[in-house]
Amino acid sequence: MYFPGYAKNFLQERPYHPSMKIKELSCGDLHVTMNVAVNGLLKQWVMYYGSIAEVLKPAKLRQMVLDSAKELVGMYEK
Repeated sequence: MYFPGYAKNFLQERPYHPSMKIKELSCGDLHVTMNVAVNGLLKQWVMYYGSIAEVLKPAKLRQMVLDSAKELVGMYEK
């Protein structure tokens, strides 16, 4: 996952899992990795951060977030 650099304190204060690692990239963004099950709890954690979090891998989690985002848009476009 990628986050903007300003999210570093949030992520360090409330890590999702002890295996979470935060790597600061040369551009200032953060690359976050962890070894966890891909499930609804992880999806909710990612979605808590809204548009500042971008999931690249695994594809299953990316799709889960995309599906939830589409449902949300559909609800508010009515």
